[in-house]
Amino acid sequence: MRSGPSVNARVGFRLRRRVGHGKTKRVNDEPLMAYVALGANLGAAAGTLREAADSIAGWSSAKLFGSSLWRTAPIDCPPGSPPFLNAALGLQPTPGTTPESLLDALLALEARLGRTRSGLANAPRAIDLDLIAFG
Repeated sequence: MRSGPSVNARVGFRLRRRVGHGKTKRVNDEPLMAYVALGANLGAAAGTLREAADSIAGWSSAKLFGSSLWRTAPIDCPPGSPPFLNAALGLQPTPGTTPESLLDALLALEARLGRTRSGLANAPRAIDLDLIAFG
């Protein structure tokens, strides 16, 4: 068996403690971080991703952290689907933001940028914004 720090110590989980019925309070004062994956494979994908990043920047209390743009092959997508452009952003949500409110804002931004949902799994899309971590 390997010795060393526990999994929690390695990944730095932020602990919360219960404060009364149905309420939680953060144990530390570190800023919250949220991470969003961005993708698009229809239209002017690079421009759409930039526009999404500009909007998301307005929801951050600090400068965004951003990855490079990556062109990736469509996997498990309908035949003939174009390649995707993908990126990821890290932000410090403004005070009062919850995972649910950030997800709602991302869904509204997708709609504003032309996302339509066909019901077909992994269909080509003008924009895809996924909240991948919050805490």
